[in-house]
Amino acid sequence: MSQADSAYTTIPRPPYFVVMIRYEANGFEAIVDPSMDQDEVAARIVTEEYDPRRIAFIHHVHDGVVEDVTHTLFMQAYRMEPNLVEVE
Repeated sequence: MSQADSAYTTIPRPPYFVVMIRYEANGFEAIVDPSMDQDEVAARIVTEEYDPRRIAFIHHVHDGVVEDVTHTLFMQAYRMEPNLVEVE
């Protein structure tokens, strides 16, 4: 392993969420805000800042792992607001 490789692996990487929004024929938009935690993402679903009907997926990137947390965050949003719009 070179010195550059060693330095790269020791740099701490903050966890973050990726919210992928679907825009019909216009494609997708990835929203990445490292300052958002799980509660903030769920709150943005509840307020429809992130339209629940357009969310393609939500990934949590942490410790070198990409985890699909779409279902988990939708369930958290529904617990916060039981009247949240139903999505397929």
